[in-house]
Amino acid sequence: MRKLVKWTAGVVGGMVILAVVLAAGLTLMLNTTSVQNKLVKRATELLAEKLQTNIAIDSVDIDLFKQSVGIYGLDIEDQQQRKMLQLRSVTLNLGLWALLNNNIVVKKADIEGLSALLLKPSKDEPGNYQFVIDAFKKRREESGERSVDGEERREEGQFSFDIGHLSLRDISIQYNGSCIRLKEGEYNKALLSSHQTLTIDSLTYTTDNHKPRKNTGKPHRGAFDPGHLDLSVNMKVTLNHVGKDSVDALIEECQAWDKESGIDVRSLRMHVTHRRDSLRLTDVEIVLPNTTLHTDYADVRLPNKSKGTKLCYSTGPLTGKVVLKDIAKTFAPVLGKFTIPLSLNACISGSGDSLDIDDVKVETYDQKLTILALGKLRNLKDKQRMNLHFNVRKMEAKSGIKEKIISQFPVKRYMMKQLHALGNIAYRGTFNVLWRKEQFQGILQTGVGNLVFQFAIDNANKYISGKAKSKQLNLGQVLEKKEFGNIDFEATFKFDISKERTARMKRKTGGKLPIGNVDAFVNDVAYRKIHLKGVSADITSDGTIAQGRVVKNAKWSDLYSTFTFTSTDQMHKMKVKPGIRFHKRGEGKEKKEKRTDKRGEKKSSKKRK
Repeated sequence: MRKLVKWTAGVVGGMVILAVVLAAGLTLMLNTTSVQNKLVKRATELLAEKLQTNIAIDSVDIDLFKQSVGIYGLDIEDQQQRKMLQLRSVTLNLGLWALLNNNIVVKKADIEGLSALLLKPSKDEPGNYQFVIDAFKKRREESGERSVDGEERREEGQFSFDIGHLSLRDISIQYNGSCIRLKEGEYNKALLSSHQTLTIDSLTYTTDNHKPRKNTGKPHRGAFDPGHLDLSVNMKVTLNHVGKDSVDALIEECQAWDKESGIDVRSLRMHVTHRRDSLRLTDVEIVLPNTTLHTDYADVRLPNKSKGTKLCYSTGPLTGKVVLKDIAKTFAPVLGKFTIPLSLNACISGSGDSLDIDDVKVETYDQKLTILALGKLRNLKDKQRMNLHFNVRKMEAKSGIKEKIISQFPVKRYMMKQLHALGNIAYRGTFNVLWRKEQFQGILQTGVGNLVFQFAIDNANKYISGKAKSKQLNLGQVLEKKEFGNIDFEATFKFDISKERTARMKRKTGGKLPIGNVDAFVNDVAYRKIHLKGVSADITSDGTIAQGRVVKNAKWSDLYSTFTFTSTDQMHKMKVKPGIRFHKRGEGKEKKEKRTDKRGEKKSSKKRK
């Protein structure tokens, strides 16, 4: 018995020694370059055969003692023999003991010099990378067991994956006309806590649709163009939780800029919570060069084709200081000199094709300007049908702020004295921005009387036209002509705003006036100590001189007055020439009948309304 025990112990001991020797020998063999290259060559051949493409690897470095793997010079072609994937080097530090529990643990991974060319010519054509997805998808479908809800679940014997530290350097991914480049990025999973950090340095996103920029030859248009971007981003993110359908992260630092389009985000901070198809942002702060905006929360429902849900979003009150110059180059060059700081409060909501702006309150810090409004933007995806509507519930501008605001715009300043004479103003009305057209209407309350108006700017034909009326406006105070008093009138007007046409005309004449005409009918006007009723007037300006005619029709004669002026800043120097014209026999009766017919038409139209 004792001999049998000794013999058995000897056999078992010998087997253990043999296993150790064989394992040590296998380890030493695997650690040799020749064996590794042979294994890599064979693995490359098998993978190339499976994918039906050319694959090459310069060399590998496997060190079982250090538990590290390195792959150098990886090239994968697509099925049209284009370099689809190139990799300078990838080194992995593994936890081999975790393999016993079917866990792949990457303690540290360094990826350097990754370049990918991904092409998808159209929606109906497969991408040049599709054959790789199909090859591995087929394998998963053959080996993966599906749960009741259709999602894959890990079978016994399948591996889980975990990574502790990831370092990325010199990464370039091109997708059709877009390209993402990353100079350096780092992901780190803290060992003693659940927090993870992600640091991105010089991430660049560029696009080129091979078309002229949208603002080419259009200096009034903003430089932002999705087809021509060169956006750079630096970012630091703390990942509190990352799950299959959920993420909890804190964006601690983020800067984004594009010099060509004028994007300049100095700081972006927020707390992000993602749960399936919903996204909640809290403590959001955006800082531009002179602008700071904050909102406590914003909710986003992400689109989901399988569920038939579309994108929608809403925010809490968005507050902060705004300087419109910050968005001038990007969206509206006309705001390039607008440096007045404004206080903003608004709530934003919408979808992929609409935007609503509610509870808008804009003020200057001295409160000389206050605006309360709400707006809506529709058909965002169709520029010809897109329309912006704003309802201005209240606008108050105290004396002095009107001129200051106008001075922020690079426009010619006409009738500034008349504007100043209006004193404090209040406005209530609406405006619409349509395809190449803007429409305005409302009631303007001023220190010299009220004015009801509506006008439209035709950007296609370059004209501004409209009408205005007032029951009681102090004309003398506006024109600096003391002999005039209050006026009750209705007027229509049309002015040329074409830079080419007006410049051509003014080169010939050298004038400084706008080009256009005004037709008015005065129901009542006080002149010195008398009241004139039923007076018609018209003014025509060719850019150099404005000529007007005022006519008062009487029974036997027409009293008229012609006037001219050459500058809106010197209306008190207006040249006035009165006159009288006697009617021919029957002419007065004919004119009286026409006036009666017109009044009848007006009364009928008012009744119909």
